[in-house]
Amino acid sequence: MRAHVWMWMSLLRYASLQHIRPSTRRTRTKGSLRKQAETSAWGCTVGQRSRGDKNPKNELTRPPGRSTLSTSLRRVSFSPTQLSNEYIFSQTPSSKNLFAKETVVQPNSTHSLSCHARMTNQSILRALSYALAARAVWLTLALAAAYTLGTYDESSYTQRVVPCLQRVLPSTTSNQQSSTRTQRTFVEIAVIDALRRLVVWDSVHYLRVARCGYEYEHQAAFMPLFPSTVAAVARSVATNDESGGVDDEDDAAAIVLAGLVGNAALFCLAAISLLRLARAVGLDDAQTRRAVLLFVVNPASPFFTAPLYTESAYAAAFFTASAAVAERRWLVAAASLALASSVRANGAASGALLIGVAYALDVIPWISKETTRSLGLLDHSNIRVGVATVARGFARTASLVVLTALPLIWNERAGVLRYCVGDDAPTWCAASLPLPYTHAQSAYWGVGPFRYWQLAQLPNFLLATPAWIASAAAASSCLRPLHRRAMLPHVAVLVFSTALSVVVMHVQVSTRFLCAGSPALYLGLAMLLPKHFRWVMRWAFVYTFVGTAAHYSFLPWT
Repeated sequence: MRAHVWMWMSLLRYASLQHIRPSTRRTRTKGSLRKQAETSAWGCTVGQRSRGDKNPKNELTRPPGRSTLSTSLRRVSFSPTQLSNEYIFSQTPSSKNLFAKETVVQPNSTHSLSCHARMTNQSILRALSYALAARAVWLTLALAAAYTLGTYDESSYTQRVVPCLQRVLPSTTSNQQSSTRTQRTFVEIAVIDALRRLVVWDSVHYLRVARCGYEYEHQAAFMPLFPSTVAAVARSVATNDESGGVDDEDDAAAIVLAGLVGNAALFCLAAISLLRLARAVGLDDAQTRRAVLLFVVNPASPFFTAPLYTESAYAAAFFTASAAVAERRWLVAAASLALASSVRANGAASGALLIGVAYALDVIPWISKETTRSLGLLDHSNIRVGVATVARGFARTASLVVLTALPLIWNERAGVLRYCVGDDAPTWCAASLPLPYTHAQSAYWGVGPFRYWQLAQLPNFLLATPAWIASAAAASSCLRPLHRRAMLPHVAVLVFSTALSVVVMHVQVSTRFLCAGSPALYLGLAMLLPKHFRWVMRWAFVYTFVGTAAHYSFLPWT
């Protein structure tokens, strides 16, 4: 009885606020008049009539003899464990939906499916073309900077092929290595020299781990999945010399080349995942195009292009997980987040936050409405069903979070077994809970709360400030009413990552940290006004060019 009273009161309010014309047989969807002849840049032509389409221009045709109100209002069927009293009004050009949670529009099915498939293929091809073109341009720029600009630390060149403490593969003798090097062609020498020049900063550590494994405790700061995978791929396609050994320079060049190609492929995968996420949260074609374009020229492009940096790999895994969460494909999301935490340790915390907020958004409105209705009707059976449903959902979410954190737990345990052996074990091994990754980040990179808040770090703070301002603008843009619910899990990750980069992390990595692990940064900036988005693109281009020159000159950059 109470439900029916609520329905009729809502109906009277709707009729008093809206001008309902029962004789109207046909209305257009919102925005179709403006976009009738506009061709989408990502596939379909809005308002274009295809062969066999009896309902052109995205019009909703109502059956004859039925009023607008009767076809606008329908009651959602529900079971005892679902919400009741929910009504959906289809949107008309002269009305604003006051009560609906979603708008249901059903155009011609055949034309809609074919148009969607065509749009999907064209969008993916366009995103791939953007990503590959950007990688080619930035790689050319990186090689030009590496050859023309002086290197701050010349010793970095000699550290790349230092023999391993324990041989992973059989090595050739010095005489055989000299003989092999004299037999190289000019092209091989040029390629090896170019690849060696791309290995700077953290790439030196990743190359060492890939070639020799974990030898020193400071290497525990680098997660094992990326270097081990690159080394396995490189050695599976590389050829040994006549003696069956492997030349150190050839092994290093093969690993760098595998990392370069692999990062390019992973960057393309990240662009496609960002495209999927933009569609899942409801961005239009222009906003989706801007988001993908901003990603392929993002301010941290020097690190996405570098052969042995993990930005591309982490972005591919985390963006795929974000798209899967938006599409509510939980197993795909958990598997992708597990890969992300295998590449970077912060993937475990960001993944847990992403899944937890998405689950809370699903269950909290259901709890409040269902519990209130059950208590009002004194129906204790519904309360028991609701508690059981929430418990199952919580157990599922907890299991997904544990799956996400397993690679980090395994890496910490492997580090303890690797370094805390014998009488000369480091002092940190005596802690009640020894954590090699945390120790390496704190002891060798100075990571910790407010440890970088020093006057000497003021230039790095100034370089990172545009990224923090962009994150704030993106978060506020994502929280608009139209996209608030769908974007909230991703905004939570963006806010968490920004706070982490300001307070805890090395301030020098703030820009690339946010660009690689926060898809909401691109989605929110893409929803800005065009005049504001132009300034974002200028910031991205300036940071890409200046950052490439600084990075390959072995100068610090954010």
